[in-house]
This record gives sequence, structure tokens and C-alpha cells, in this order.
Amino acid sequence: MSRPKIYLAAAAVLVAAGGAVASSVPAQADAESGPHDVTVAAVADHDSVNQYQDIGFTLTISNNTSATKVATLGDELPAGGNLSWAVDAQSGATCTTSGPVGAQRLVCPQVELPGHGTYRVHVYSHTTSSTDAQVTDTATVTLGNGTRGASSAVVRVSPGASCRATRADTSRTLAFDDEFSGGSIDTAKWNVGVLPFGGYRGSTHYHNSQYGSYVQASNSYTQDGVLNLTTDNTPVTAPDVPAIGTIPYTEGMIHTKNLFSRTGGYFEICAKFPAGKGLWPAFWLAAQNGNWPPEMDIAEWFGSLEALQIGQPFATGPNAGSLWESTWKYAAEATTGFHDYAMWWSTSSPATIRYYIDGQMVHEIDGTTANLISNTPMYIILNSGTWAPASRGGPPDATTVFPNSFQVDYVRVYTTPPVQQPNSAP
Repeated sequence: MSRPKIYLAAAAVLVAAGGAVASSVPAQADAESGPHDVTVAAVADHDSVNQYQDIGFTLTISNNTSATKVATLGDELPAGGNLSWAVDAQSGATCTTSGPVGAQRLVCPQVELPGHGTYRVHVYSHTTSSTDAQVTDTATVTLGNGTRGASSAVVRVSPGASCRATRADTSRTLAFDDEFSGGSIDTAKWNVGVLPFGGYRGSTHYHNSQYGSYVQASNSYTQDGVLNLTTDNTPVTAPDVPAIGTIPYTEGMIHTKNLFSRTGGYFEICAKFPAGKGLWPAFWLAAQNGNWPPEMDIAEWFGSLEALQIGQPFATGPNAGSLWESTWKYAAEATTGFHDYAMWWSTSSPATIRYYIDGQMVHEIDGTTANLISNTPMYIILNSGTWAPASRGGPPDATTVFPNSFQVDYVRVYTTPPVQQPNSAP
């Protein structure tokens, strides 16, 4: 998805769409005096953002004469704590980012600017809780004769409000809602402590050999308005299928099969994931008709990798279930606070799926790609298991703290998507 941007003409003082002010300093003989032949301007997309939103800058050099000028745009991109910069729009040349995170710079070729010509580049980065409270970007322009000019712009980065403080959007229609405000799990909405599909050797509590955990009803409970799906290290000898043997861990699981399913919509939770090697909690959807695929992984956490897997397998066709359209988000913030994880699923032509973290789109699946998007009703699954194989960092070890919980403050399903944020990721 393209990133909407507003490019502003270079001038002595520029104001960004969000109100950020950036001064444009002309290229000069000694950077303090000289003719205003070429100016450079750095303009922020927004003067302030919340953590986990994107920040961006439009960098513009302008030839203020009628003669052709040779110029080079440069930028030692701000480290800002953990910023990872990329170029997503430009005109006039081809710039790239170079260097490791924390020491990146913008690399642009020398260009010949025609009389009164301009040259623009847009750079952006995601932010997290580690991002500096103030990020300053300084762009430079160097003329062919060696004279230079510079321009700076500033963005303030504020801690975002926890999703626990948010209420349902009354301007949109809710198809499903559970705020977990009662003293127990609402069994009119959720099945508790049992698999929604056939497990290993017909078990109704043990998934398959990828899992090291056995589903138990006692591992799912509400407390202080929060659902807790607990993983513990108490071994269980599978009572429903004794031949499975002893399972080293137990897990919490709830799901809405035969109680609520839907084709399309905006599926959302506010949640905090547990930290620890081998932990494998997830928010995902499966097909009401029992077929697999489809599957939709809205937020699947791998504790050993400190990463979220977001996406799904191909739903139909010869590659069904064997190819995946996914993205990975490496960020420990998922375990340090409550964040909003959501998916917009549209079945209208062309079908589209968009994944969000804290209201910012982080992944999109374009339905014009055949066999990706399901149009069958899907139900909700929340579970907190363990990963058994050595791949992806499992299983748990002595450093993993037990018991631990995948905590969910609310689950909401709307019939319509949210207003698209102007600085969502592509």
C-alpha cells in the first residue's frame, strides 16, 4: 500500500502537515553568508507522534536560479534509540540508506538541478518504546564547488496511551465484544479448555507434535477485568488419549467455534504477551467448517525469537497450506505492556487483509494475488502454549518463568475498518 504524503514547496521557512517547522538554510561559501542559489529543507511529516507510530521527513533541495546547478543531498540519519530508516518516495534521483541501525546515512548521487528545479526524498522509520523523546534530522546540500547548506526538523515522540484505557468505538458496529469484566469467562461466548479441532491421535486437548503443552480449562480465567491464559510447567499424562504419554507443560485456550464466526470484519484484541524461551501464545482465526487452510494469524508470538508472526497460508489452490504470506515483527515491547493487535478482512473485490499494531498498519495482503484470502466464516482462537521443536528457539528451558500468562483486556470484532492512519507503514 502506498504511503500518502504531502510534499511542500521549499521556502525560507516550511511548515509540515502536522505543524513541524523547519528552517531552510541556503548553500553558502562558509555556511554563514553567501548567495541563496540552492536551499535545502527538512520537513517532518508530523511535529509529534506516539510510540509505535511512524516518523518521517521530506528532504528537498531547490535551485533558486535560472542556471543549472550541480548538488548532492546528504543526511546522517538520527539514531534516535532504535530507528531503522528507509526511503519510500523520491523524485529527481535514486537515494538509498546505508549502514547499520544506529549509524545510518542517506546516500544520494550528485545531480544536475535545472534552473528552478527541485529534488525530493522521503525517509521514514517505525518507533518503539526505546525511541528518543525527541528526534532531530539534519539534511545537507553540497554544491559542485564545495559550498554547503543545512536544514533541520524535529519530531517529539510521546508514550502512547495503553489500549487498556480505550473504549469500544461507538461510531462503528460491533459484531462481537468481550471486555472480560465479569468474574468468570462467559461460556455463552467462549469454549474453554478444549481444542476446536481434532488433535493428535484424536485428543481434544493436545494439538500436535509442535506443541509441548496440553490444554486445560483451569489454565484460563479472568481477574481484574483481564483474561489470563496461563502456561505452566506441571507435566500431564494425557487422560483423554493415554498413548500420547506425558506432556511437560499445560496451556490455556478459549475459542468461539459454533458460538461466533464471521466472514470479513475487523478483529481486534488488547493484549500483553508473556516473555520467555519456548513460549508460543497466539491470537488467530480458523474456519468454522473445519477445513485447513484457511488460517489467519493476527498476532502469533514466539518467545525465543521475541518476534510476532503475522499473516496466513495460501487458502486455496495447489499451494494451499504450503506457502505463507507473512511478516515478522521483532520487538520485545509485546511483553512489556498492553498493545492493540488487529486485522481488517475484506472479501469485496479485490479482497484485502490488513494487519495492525496499535492502530498502525504493519502488513497488507493484496487479494489480487490468487488463492490467498478466504471467504468462509472464521472463528476466534486465543491460546498460550509452548513450542516443542528446536527450530524457532524451542522448547522452554530453565530461564523460562512459570507460570506465565497471555493477558487479554478485550476482544472486539467490528463490521467496518478504522479510519486509515496517515502514517501507517506500507
